[in-house]
Amino acid sequence: VEGALLMMFFNDHDPPHVQIEFAEYRAKINIATLAVMSGRLPPAKQRRILDWVGAHRKELAEAWLDVRADRKSTRIA
Repeated sequence: VEGALLMMFFNDHDPPHVQIEFAEYRAKINIATLAVMSGRLPPAKQRRILDWVGAHRKELAEAWLDVRADRKSTRIA
């Protein structure tokens, strides 16, 4: 999503989620439910990010397993 940084960390906690940084905003989004676990984003940007995460759930879930197992994950575009 343009202008936003989506990240996963190998030592992070369950449930599987992505961390988002956009300008001064930060949020964590649950991959399975698309719930915002913490933080906040501007409404329009949040909608776009939730759409993107929803469309890439399978790849994100696989990447979560790779990252947690200390395996290199492929870039999700």
